[in-house]
Amino acid sequence: MFTPEEAAIAAKMGFSPRSVAQISAATGVAEAKLEKKLEAMCNKMAIFSADKEGKRLYGLLPTIPGLFEFAFLKGTGTPELNKLGKLWEE
Repeated sequence: MFTPEEAAIAAKMGFSPRSVAQISAATGVAEAKLEKKLEAMCNKMAIFSADKEGKRLYGLLPTIPGLFEFAFLKGTGTPELNKLGKLWEE
């Protein structure tokens, strides 16, 4: 689900949604770079985002229910999702 760099970021995140600034402070990753990474993680359904009072917030998904179902909301067909489906099945 995560590249090593993404895993390092995720390890410093929480399940409660946080702003880019808060996650940047925890990870030491510059906000501009971090925002791109977080959006990429959202695009592959590894984390979630929510807008609150005009701010974009990011958080981890619980494993079950959450991470499993969320990853497959867009369907299957990509090599990453096919691999993930096989791993979940195992």
